[in-house]
Amino acid sequence: MLFPTYKFVFFFLPVVFILFRLVQSRARRSGAGEPGVSDRGSGGVVNVLLLASLVFYLLPHWPFAYVILTSIGVNFLAARWLTTIAESKRKQLLVAGIIFNLAILVWFKYTYFIASNLNEILPADRQLPLHRQILPVGISFYTFQQIALLADIHRERKFTYNLREYALFVTFFPQLIAGPIVHHNKLMPQISRLRHAIFNRSMATCGLVIFFTGAFKKVALADNFAPMADAVFSKADAVGAGAISALSAWMGALSYTLQIYFDFSGYSDMAIGLGLIFGLQLPINFLSPYKSVSIIDFWRRWHITLSTFLRDYLYIPLGGNRKGKLMRYRNLILTMLLGGFWHGAGWNFIIWGGLHGGLLVVNHGLDMIKSRSRYRGLPKPVAIVVTLLAVIFAWVYFRAGTLSGANQLVASMFGLGGTDDMTWFRAQWVLVAAGFLIVWSLPNVSQIFRYRNEAAEMDWDAVAYERLGIAAEGEPKAAGGRQSIVVLIGVLIAVALALMPQPSVFLYFNF
Repeated sequence: MLFPTYKFVFFFLPVVFILFRLVQSRARRSGAGEPGVSDRGSGGVVNVLLLASLVFYLLPHWPFAYVILTSIGVNFLAARWLTTIAESKRKQLLVAGIIFNLAILVWFKYTYFIASNLNEILPADRQLPLHRQILPVGISFYTFQQIALLADIHRERKFTYNLREYALFVTFFPQLIAGPIVHHNKLMPQISRLRHAIFNRSMATCGLVIFFTGAFKKVALADNFAPMADAVFSKADAVGAGAISALSAWMGALSYTLQIYFDFSGYSDMAIGLGLIFGLQLPINFLSPYKSVSIIDFWRRWHITLSTFLRDYLYIPLGGNRKGKLMRYRNLILTMLLGGFWHGAGWNFIIWGGLHGGLLVVNHGLDMIKSRSRYRGLPKPVAIVVTLLAVIFAWVYFRAGTLSGANQLVASMFGLGGTDDMTWFRAQWVLVAAGFLIVWSLPNVSQIFRYRNEAAEMDWDAVAYERLGIAAEGEPKAAGGRQSIVVLIGVLIAVALALMPQPSVFLYFNF
């Protein structure tokens, strides 16, 4: 089920929210969770969200129920055992848990890629059977979340959550199908506190506005850049070298650069918004990455939760920067290669990861030169453009269906292609220009709503009053409100609803 659809917005979400509020209100009236009062029934809000998340995931994907349910059960038991078994056996259990998680991921995501590459070198009589597995939705995300949890419990020897809370952490529907990769220390304490939480109208209202802002990005922006990108990349994958002109190649690359930005950042906004509606704060995953002044800066802003995971659970365990510059550069490249491979089972993704690894090495090298000389780097506007150009060229390999198609497009972008019959109208270039104007000039959602990853830092009543003109319960309403913002939000919601019937699949849906 996709978020920006009438089925989700007008049926699934309202039904789940009504049930959530009924159970939450009943728990508060009965005093469940209060000192001296029995906790019986106070976990009902967790049950509602867990049931909704399982329905959301299993209804269209029920044949894969055994995958996610087995994953939850095995990882929960492993987490419990890691806190009780002898020190000498804890590392063995951790390794077994990681192997279990990676084995599931490899089986569904990488067996075809591995077998097809082995067949390139095996004799004809020893060819491996090729069978494409259907990829269970969200498997890459919940696999990484659970590996991180096991690694942390192995180190901390602390795990106090019950099976319902753990299952909701894995399956929480706003972040299940395409992230963000939520760290257990951020989300599970919030889940445990749900039974005592009081509904925050301001928080839920801001969440609804953030959700529709993300929906607008998806259906009004990303889905309009998609056909322009698809036309170019499909032709590059289908025909021989030299068939794509420089103009067409740049139009395709720029369109995809904007498509993936609005698609993925829009989805992340929707996930954050949905979490807030139910009183849970999901982590920020985007901070205007196309405003980055370097590749290092880019990876601090793009898919932040993945970058954090790769840093904490791959780069640092490999040695990080503790063993000299050469080992640091090796670790950077290995981390990004594996990060690219996580995105998809293909050489294009590995090359994309390798390009970013190489760019990070160059970036660190330039920083070292700057620290030892008077050179202070490029002016900020120039640095942003140079960084974005590097990102755009790497996106070509990420998006292209074939390696030859990617190589052809890159060559064409450098003027080494040919001529074609694609005619790009002024309106399409205006759309691209407008897209980059939005990216570079407008604040992101976290800036608009002062959103932080730490729940304790947020005063949602103040945010709602300042941004939306909505006063807290019992407080006088703002005189005049924030009319211009409210009108703009109304327009965004109206456009998003109007375009919802035919949204395309999220780009990260199948990762």
